[in-house]
Amino acid sequence: AGFDACACISRLAGTQAAEIRGVGPERLNAVTRACKAWRLRTEFLLLKVFGHKPRIGNTYSTDRCDKVRFNLEMDAETTVKKHVFGFAEGNGKDKKLLGGKGANLCEMTQIGLNVPPGFVISTAACLTYLDSPSRDLPDGVMDEVRSHMRTIEAQTGKGFGDSENPLLVSVRSGSAMSMPGMMDTILNLGLNATTLQGVIAHTGDPRFGYDAFRRFIQLFGKVALGVSDELFDKQFQEVKKAAGVTADLALSADDLQDAGQRFLKVVEEATGRPFPEDPFQ
Repeated sequence: AGFDACACISRLAGTQAAEIRGVGPERLNAVTRACKAWRLRTEFLLLKVFGHKPRIGNTYSTDRCDKVRFNLEMDAETTVKKHVFGFAEGNGKDKKLLGGKGANLCEMTQIGLNVPPGFVISTAACLTYLDSPSRDLPDGVMDEVRSHMRTIEAQTGKGFGDSENPLLVSVRSGSAMSMPGMMDTILNLGLNATTLQGVIAHTGDPRFGYDAFRRFIQLFGKVALGVSDELFDKQFQEVKKAAGVTADLALSADDLQDAGQRFLKVVEEATGRPFPEDPFQ
């Protein structure tokens, strides 16, 4: 029947068929999200559903395929997309959209567990970025991110990039399927030469501050800028050699400060530009 294809598509894309039986913008939008989450093209799904193209009598009906595809494409174009979800609002059951970690954090937050505030950038935003030849984020994503960061600032009483009371965040990648050891992480995003002094003042521990900073430079350099770990490791070994130690824990605050400066030079030499000082960069 006319839109039984929706139920078939939903089963192929992993969505509950019962949610989208029949015709309607909300139901069609569910199909669209399911298709995009799996990076499957509508045409491929329709071929799978109908086993080539749908038959009516002894002829193939291209109209039905075109009608379903048209509705899906129009729905994708006209729906106002939301790409960023706070832990208090994201659907903890939707791992396809939020990834495993993100969905679980949303669910734990909403059942009242003590989860630090945060938000999730959707897999749909990631797929749009990966599909873009020029690696462009979807329109409005960074505006949503900045809005959620302001919310976290209000909740924590700290400021992202603030020199006196800096807010530091972790960025963790996730997927709908479990992929142990394959996901990237960046810790202490928000550190720079200015906020580092705020961390040292708050903790009273220069060694901790310089150690966190050199680790952040290496993580961000590797994950976001594509700088090889070996370049950082080489410089870190030089620092330990100069200090006459073999264990990381034996390094002093001054040694770790030296390591941080060396790591900054590694990034600049490898990328041709200085390490970003703007936390949002």
